[in-house]
Amino acid sequence: MLDPFRMTVTPLKFTAPVGSTGQITVIDTGTEKFTVLSSVRTIDRDTAGLCKLSNTAPSWATVTPHSAVLDPGGRRTFTFHVNPGASPGIHDLAIIATADIGTGAVKVNASIGAQAAVDVPGHVAKGTLKPCTTIAAPPKPAGIDWEPVAGIGVIVALVVALFVMTYRLAHKRGAHHG
Repeated sequence: MLDPFRMTVTPLKFTAPVGSTGQITVIDTGTEKFTVLSSVRTIDRDTAGLCKLSNTAPSWATVTPHSAVLDPGGRRTFTFHVNPGASPGIHDLAIIATADIGTGAVKVNASIGAQAAVDVPGHVAKGTLKPCTTIAAPPKPAGIDWEPVAGIGVIVALVVALFVMTYRLAHKRGAHHG
């Protein structure tokens, strides 16, 4: 069964020097038409040193067009522009394609992205070059992992149901024999 709203992006990773452009292609692999919104965000390190997607966009990187409508099976190329103005070093960016689905009070957004490494020439302090190779998953909420507990609960419920049925059947037979 095909999903009504599904998209893929290619390539998933690329490099782009300052003053150049890169391209990603977004493909509607679902069965419904939708609008794709494009954006650029920086990939930073969190306090544990893991790479994470930030909510900020660098002023020196842009992506065009800002939106496009994709029909099922359709594809659109988005161009990533690396303008002068970044500090020396390797900058990890995410080019994000967000499917803007729905109207009115009910809207769903699903995003997919490509990772771009931008290498800006110049003097970089020793030990500061630490490019991101993978992005950390969102942290799991603290507390009890209910998945195993739910499985045990189902087993207990089945055992109790079996016991109750056996008990009722035994009493029903006992009532007929007495």
